Amino acid sequence: MSHSFARPWRRIEKRGSFKSSDRQANLQLTFSTNSDHQLLIDLDIDDHQVLVALQGIDPGYSLA
Repeated sequence: MSHSFARPWRRIEKRGSFKSSDRQANLQLTFSTNSDHQLLIDLDIDDHQVLVALQGIDPGYSLA
């Protein structure tokens, strides 16, 4: 899915998105920039329980 950003942010079109190839609990990063060349990243991290229970991945944080 293509993420959109509010002005003044513009999605980086060329190689502006990354999605892991995991079957479940994947990670997607979408990058944008503004006229000051600052970087904004939209992080879409799938469900924490799926990472831990189904894939055995320790994400390095816990949810309270």
